[in-house]
Amino acid sequence: MKKTVFGTLPSGETVYEYTFQNNSIELSVLDFGGIIRRFVVNGTDIVAGFDTLQDYLEDSSYQGAFIGRYGNRIKGSAFTLNGTKYNLSANEGRHHLHGGKIGFNRKILTVESVTDTAITFSYISPDGEEGYPGTLKSTVTYALSDNALSLRYTAVSDKDTVVNLTNHAYYNLNGYGNSDILSHILTLYANEVTEVDGELIPTGNRIPVQNTVYDFNTPHT
Repeated sequence: MKKTVFGTLPSGETVYEYTFQNNSIELSVLDFGGIIRRFVVNGTDIVAGFDTLQDYLEDSSYQGAFIGRYGNRIKGSAFTLNGTKYNLSANEGRHHLHGGKIGFNRKILTVESVTDTAITFSYISPDGEEGYPGTLKSTVTYALSDNALSLRYTAVSDKDTVVNLTNHAYYNLNGYGNSDILSHILTLYANEVTEVDGELIPTGNRIPVQNTVYDFNTPHT
């Protein structure tokens, strides 16, 4: 593992980059937003990323980032849980997207543990942050093994809450910038797809994928 300075935030905090390598993979992640900056497989970088911290600060597409408290959209920036309505920050029109105005993708994460092939970051989100109930401690572990990268998440809250953690990397197995991804072969073992409305809000309906363009249970482009 190699730790290097990647840049300095306007607040004065230093952002570090951690680089791990095994026989076929080199992975670089930032403690700012848990960002996967480089994912090099057999000499080819297959993930989109930037060369400077300023580029990430100006980016609005969540490149490579740890998303929380809640990935995807929450309609009207509010939800009701156990009879209580919680109003969230609105950061995509009237809706709440990917954790709000300052989500986990904009936080300096704490390094919980690090080895030659893995790192675990944590972040404690205080009660009421972006409108969510409960103090939430979440972790994400990036680990290399053989020819694979795994991402593992945990979350513990001291109150009932909602949580939906994910990563927002953009992949191109041909090498990012070398070509489009339309020749990629994809398999998704899923029998249904979530319907969304015109604002990309899930409607609650689940549509069977059989005999539709969303059926990737068998490999195809």
